Amino acid sequence: MSDKPRLPPIPARQWSQAARDAISILSEAAAKIGLDPADDTHVHNLPSTQLHHPELMKSYFPFLQFLLWGGTLPGRYRELAILRVAWLRQAEYEWTQHVLIARGEGVSDDEIRRIAGPFDPDQWESADAFAIRATGELLEDACLSNETWNGLAAHLDVKQLIELIHVVGNYDLIAMFMKSTGMELEDNLEDIRFEAFAKS
Repeated sequence: MSDKPRLPPIPARQWSQAARDAISILSEAAAKIGLDPADDTHVHNLPSTQLHHPELMKSYFPFLQFLLWGGTLPGRYRELAILRVAWLRQAEYEWTQHVLIARGEGVSDDEIRRIAGPFDPDQWESADAFAIRATGELLEDACLSNETWNGLAAHLDVKQLIELIHVVGNYDLIAMFMKSTGMELEDNLEDIRFEAFAKS
């Protein structure tokens, strides 16, 4: 793949009415966390690239928003799983965005560094270890082992366990989209790229 994205983000000045309708869910989400919904700078490369298909985006983003902010799965487990997906799929855009989110959920840089390498359950608390193990199993086999299912069930209720499976599947899908379209990193994120966390 060339250095240029196959599908470049669509800048706000070029948004069609269909694109503006699709992006409205992000404006609503921005307002909820105190951002100016009229300020399009909160629209990152992922949604502005997905605007090449605004009808799909309008249907898809409510699901994504639910997984991020509307579910009951603790944010720590969600972000450990997403970072593990990003690492295993080598989806660097996904990685950089969720390093920032994971830090907000209390995941330390040392823990993020441990995500970027071979999985050692002895380095993690039990619930964390099962969330990371589950991610690897789902990506490899599309199925949780009995041991992992039962281990998760000791820490998560049924809804949370279902959400975790959907988080892994969804962010695997997003990794495919990001890598296939050649999505470029946001500016000023060099210090949280893979190389900043990968073990030497």
